[in-house]
Amino acid sequence: GRNRLRQALSTLKRLLEPVGAQAPPMLLADRMNVRMAPGAIACDALEFERLVRSGDSEGARALYRGELMPGFYEEWVVDERRRLAALFERLDAVPILPAPARPATGAAAAEPNSLPSYWTRLYGVDHSAARLRALVCTRRLVTVCGAGGSGKTRLAVEVAQALRDATELTTGWATGWSAAWAPETRHEAPAFERIVFVSLVDCQLAAHAVDAIAGALHIAGPDLLARIEAALAGRRTLLVLDNFEQLARLAGEVLTRLLTGAASLHLLVTSRQRLGLDGEQVFELGGLPLPELPAAAEGATAHPAVALFMDRARAARADFRLGPHDAPAVIELVGLLAGMPLAIELAASRMRSMAPQELLRLLSQHDGTPMLDLLERSGPQTSSDRRHASMRLVVAWSWRQLTRAQIDMLVALTPFAASASIEAVAAVARTPAMTTLQGLESLRDGSLVQSSEGADGAMRWVLLQPVREFVAERVDEAGARAARQRLRRWLIGYGPQTTTRGLAASASELPHVYAAITTAPADGAGNDAVELAVAWRRYWDVDTLSTLPPSVMQVLEQAYAAVPDAGLRSEACDLLSYSRSAGGFGLEGLALAEAALAHAPDALRRSRALTRQVHAMVMLGRYEVELDVPIEEALALANLAGDLTAQAMALRLQALLAINKHGDYARGAELAAQAQALWERLGDRRNAYRRLQDRAIAWAWQGRNDEAATALAACERAAQTEGDFAGQVTALWQLGRVFVRLRQWGEAELAFRRGIRCGWQRGMTQGLAYHLLQVADTLVMLGQAENAARLQGFAIPNWHRQFGAINRITARELKRTRRLLRLALGPAQAEALRLQGAGLSMAEAVALALG
Repeated sequence: GRNRLRQALSTLKRLLEPVGAQAPPMLLADRMNVRMAPGAIACDALEFERLVRSGDSEGARALYRGELMPGFYEEWVVDERRRLAALFERLDAVPILPAPARPATGAAAAEPNSLPSYWTRLYGVDHSAARLRALVCTRRLVTVCGAGGSGKTRLAVEVAQALRDATELTTGWATGWSAAWAPETRHEAPAFERIVFVSLVDCQLAAHAVDAIAGALHIAGPDLLARIEAALAGRRTLLVLDNFEQLARLAGEVLTRLLTGAASLHLLVTSRQRLGLDGEQVFELGGLPLPELPAAAEGATAHPAVALFMDRARAARADFRLGPHDAPAVIELVGLLAGMPLAIELAASRMRSMAPQELLRLLSQHDGTPMLDLLERSGPQTSSDRRHASMRLVVAWSWRQLTRAQIDMLVALTPFAASASIEAVAAVARTPAMTTLQGLESLRDGSLVQSSEGADGAMRWVLLQPVREFVAERVDEAGARAARQRLRRWLIGYGPQTTTRGLAASASELPHVYAAITTAPADGAGNDAVELAVAWRRYWDVDTLSTLPPSVMQVLEQAYAAVPDAGLRSEACDLLSYSRSAGGFGLEGLALAEAALAHAPDALRRSRALTRQVHAMVMLGRYEVELDVPIEEALALANLAGDLTAQAMALRLQALLAINKHGDYARGAELAAQAQALWERLGDRRNAYRRLQDRAIAWAWQGRNDEAATALAACERAAQTEGDFAGQVTALWQLGRVFVRLRQWGEAELAFRRGIRCGWQRGMTQGLAYHLLQVADTLVMLGQAENAARLQGFAIPNWHRQFGAINRITARELKRTRRLLRLALGPAQAEALRLQGAGLSMAEAVALALG
């Protein structure tokens, strides 16, 4: 860059200061600055404009000699050419007012109106403001579009103020104000000679908008639009038109005429609705950047959303502080409010009378309190716009601009607890996919709906919670119940397709599944709740090996007994048994498995129930009970029913029994290979790799550790590629154990840490507990005996609390670790550290394990 600048300056000097010329230098330079010598250059275009402003139309007409820089078509040249031509054409048409005299001090008196003044601090706009400023300087129509309360007006004023400041600094009559984000402007040519702010909040017709613009420009008389055009012609002007959404369908022709008639006019428009005009550059404004969870209190205030909350909370209560207990609640609060500045300000004003945890509980609707009732201005008003007194008024303003079709589409979105696919919305709205898409796009253009790309690459649509509540208040209960029922039926049809559609697509629908189940009893649809859960059961107990949330399990446990179909009851108990056992409630899981068996009406369901019963026993560590006979019966019934999935699941349990109960590792590997072949036959790559893990476990017990390590590493890579987090955590746990047997302690530690991190981030309770049990053995061998003792002190009682007895093989390995710890630390210190570990929280234990 420095070399190029040097070359450019050398070329300029050669052109402007020919060798041998006796004229004074035209370029002045020192180590820090380069500038033209004052008065060294004259420009006919600038002189022409000076004569126009001074009222010397004859002199200006004589000086104008045709197009500016003919033959050059750069964008700035074309714009300037049009502007100067417009000045020349209008010399005699309408008298042009001379430029106002500049005051001795202060710039506000020089303009026909001033920009709004704010006295609260602004957060998180640096990047947005810099981008918007660049757009406004290069594009003639820029619309800042966003939801109500997203800070559109404040951002537009911030940018306009910075641009006015740049002009004042250049001309030497600055106010002293400067935006922190704005670039250095002391040697920058002014972008605009005049910046005018026009509030359109009270305008409902195009004529009202013309009146408001004329008033801001101090223009009166007949044919206002022509007079506005004349006043704007030839002078670089930025009009900031605030709150244009209610005029978007009415006043487009006015803007088009102004832009056509005044070549040097730029418009910066704030609106909840896109204008849809040719040449419009839309600047989407969303919420403030949010911190990721978990975040420490000391670092949270660096994030704009949290910083804004803190500033407004301290305005409401001077002694408000962000302590370690408040930080998670505040971070979750600003996330729940999608980082929307007005919503954050309204929530922060509540700190006068409640703590962040209380407000979070209420906003999360844990007690049924609507968010709209809480997001109202509490205390002194800080905005002259009455719509900003509450989120209900903000949404009501947008609601009044909607058509009937848009309202119907909003109603169809209310049953969705999270972002939804077009297919799902179309099913609830009962409209064709293309009609649904057009309706959603119109709502997005009106800043009532947000869209984003889902994990599966498809576009998804969501209502912000305040909008969702506002719409729900206006829907009769019968209509809302019918919409929720249509969503349930669509989800029931989706359930059997979870494998073919992929985990990412299915996971995106999961919030709707949970909401549809939990709201079913109130709608008198308990049977549908059970049918929906059973339709999705493979997603939980086969594809992801994840558990149902407690609230969902509670609804299903209350509902399944009233289901008239015995087969459906059996499958519901089977699913609940899996979730209870995997969640650490082994006895409840076993009881539910026995209920599934009692209700099973046919061979296939009986096979699944028997497999689940044996699985519950294994989870409880009850290897002393006869388990081979029921699992053999389960396999025989699965063969009789011809169901390959049931056969593969029964074979897998037989393999586990062979390895863990009988110590017959060769037979365990053979049975796992048969299960793997069945999954491959079904085209299920994910479960085929999981069975390869089982084979690798058997190989390791046979002493084939190198083969086992190679296979498990391949399983980890495949699981990561497939998004199979349960498979990834299990593969890493087994891989760590194999590295321990190979005495490769560093590799073992890395494997366990990767598994702990994945298990913690993905909420894999059982997989995480397995890793915490095993990692201590590795740490003690790496010289981290104190941490190992603390971790074992946490991990063993944690397992007992969640999953009951530890199986014999793992218990034997843990006994060996305890012996090593006593040798390394001495019995007294080892016991003291174990007791310390017993008092750790899960988060502290994970942090300790990850170093």
